[in-house]
Order: sequence, then C-alpha cells, then structure tokens
Amino acid sequence: MRIGINSAVSSVSGYCRGYVKHFGEDTYKKMKEFGFSCVDNGVLTVDPAFYKADAETQQRLLLREKALADEAGICIHQEHGPILSSAHAVPEEEIAEFLEKMKVAIESCTILGCEYLVLHPLMVNGWSDRGTVIAKDTIEKNINHLRTLGDYAKQYGITLCLENLPCVGFCISTPEDVLSVVKAVDHDNVKICIDTGHITAFSSQLKVGKEIRKCGDLIKVLHVHDNHGRADQHNFPGMGMIDWTDVMAALREIGFDGVFSLEVVHPDRFSKPIFEHACRLSFEMANEIANGV
Repeated sequence: MRIGINSAVSSVSGYCRGYVKHFGEDTYKKMKEFGFSCVDNGVLTVDPAFYKADAETQQRLLLREKALADEAGICIHQEHGPILSSAHAVPEEEIAEFLEKMKVAIESCTILGCEYLVLHPLMVNGWSDRGTVIAKDTIEKNINHLRTLGDYAKQYGITLCLENLPCVGFCISTPEDVLSVVKAVDHDNVKICIDTGHITAFSSQLKVGKEIRKCGDLIKVLHVHDNHGRADQHNFPGMGMIDWTDVMAALREIGFDGVFSLEVVHPDRFSKPIFEHACRLSFEMANEIANGV
C-alpha cells in the first residue's frame, strides 16, 4: 500500500509549518526522500487568500504546486476543500457563496491532477445540533449540497469524499452518520473519507476497524492518525489507542486499494535534524503498519 503524508496541518501556507520552515520549495523532494509517494495537499483548505485571488493567480499557484510535486515524483493524491463551520445558524446567502467556493476547489483539483477532494459536512445550524429538531434540516441541506456538488464534480472527473468528524455535538460526525448521508445522496462521485483519529476522538468506545467495515467499499480516502480517546491529537499511528492490526484487517476485507495517508503533526519547534528524524519515523511506522515492513 502506498504511504502518503499531509502537508497542511496547522498551516494555511500549503505545507505544514515544519516542512516550509526547514525545506521551503524542496518540501516535496524531502517527502520523497523520507519514503512517501503521495501527498494530501492543503492549498485549498483554509487559505483565504487563494479564494480571494483572481482565476489567473489561482491557476499560477496551482501549477506551481503541481510542478514542484511532479519534479519530486510525488503524486498529489487528495486535496481538502474549504470548511463551513459556525457556532450558529448560517444564512442561506453564505451557504450559496460557499457552494461557489467549493466549485472553485473542484476545478482546482483538475489543475493539480488530483482525483479526490475531501469535504467536511456543512455545519449550517451550528456545532451542537445532535439530538435536536434542527438536525433534520442540517442533514437535508448536506444531502442537497452534496448532490449539487456531485453533479459538478462529475463534469471534472473528481470524487468528493465526505469525512467523519470528532465533534460530539454535531449530527454528522460518526462514520455511521456520514454513511447515512452518502447513501441518501446516492451519487457515483460522492464517497467517504475515513479519518481514523476522529473516530476515537468522538468516542473511545468506537472501534476504527468496525467503523471501516460498516462503510465498506464506499471508502476511497483515508486520514490516518492516532490518539488516546480524549482529544483530536493527530499523533503518529501507533502512539494512541487504535488497534492498527484490526484496521488493516478491515481495509483488506473491504478491498481498499488507496493510500495510507497520514494526517499527523510533526514536531516543528525542534531543530532540522530532529524534524527530519520525525518525518522518517512517521513513514517507517506507517509503512510497518500498512505493509508489514
């Protein structure tokens, strides 16, 4: 199984802070050197400057990212779309504006040569609607949003992957919640991203392997990290409570043939030699889990 790495946790720069701090434009080359073959790029996630820029500037930025990745021999396997999250109800005009931003993200994936775009569910009625009467509205708006985006993504050959969240008060957080929405959408271009750490951060009682088996072959993308069931820590896999032997058994059972893509935080406050050692270690740990190496 190919091993991937995130490049935008805790950053809006397009790289994680440690990578840009230590390697700059050589980031993709260093990823390749450490053993990674794929990247979960982050230029489309939360950088407000990207979406405020004109189309020519956006294209120039994206082509630069692709050129750097291609030169290093790194595949941009997935992108993460922008996020609509609010503590309160979101006005309809803001949802409509967000839809247009998502269309830009879909178009951008084609420039990057990226097949998968990961989406968070829309928090249109705040963060705490689970178990309330407004949850139905949240779910219906997400279904309609995904159907519209699915049709748009189909024109570009992009697959949208809805991600589970660690938000205990939100009504579309668990893999089972996500599965229910994706089944209701029933679109060939709308699938699932399983985030391993979000499962146990939501509840230490949830077992990642079991949740993977529930979602089955609708899973097309992984975000791999670990924690101790108390917070969304983004630890290296193996540095938490997740049963990785069962996770790999579940992935084999569902026939998953995608990328074991890490979404971990590296120790960017340390010196370059320590940071490099951590990057190599994260690959080695992931490779041993995924490939028994």
